Amino acid sequence: MKVVIVEPEKDPYEAELPDTLEAMQDIVGGHIEIAYPFSDRACIVCNETGLLDGLPLNRAVNAETIIAGTFFVCGLGEEDLKSLSKEQVQTYLKRFHYPEIFLESPLGGIVPIKIKRMEEKFNHKEHHKKGPSQER
Repeated sequence: MKVVIVEPEKDPYEAELPDTLEAMQDIVGGHIEIAYPFSDRACIVCNETGLLDGLPLNRAVNAETIIAGTFFVCGLGEEDLKSLSKEQVQTYLKRFHYPEIFLESPLGGIVPIKIKRMEEKFNHKEHHKKGPSQER
């Protein structure tokens, strides 16, 4: 099954995962929980007790949900999990591209902050400094 694996503080990556409960539990480090936060035919498989077990916070999925520990995104079949399409792989690699850290807000709650690498910031600044027509 083609999935996108997202580990705390790391870039997401595409992987081929055996379609077994044991393989899924091995990736997330325990019993699995399936979440359905997306509008397409994809879901998140994560550790059921990740927050309670104190696993590191990984990514914010939306304003209310933060996943703790390693998780993966896979496709949804009629009654089971399935491979992501090529388009879905690209969507979720991009969606979870930047690792996140989490800070407590003075107004309450936790705020995710995306971590951009220095070389990406540098390349982005150089691109704007030169302008697109001057690159070669």
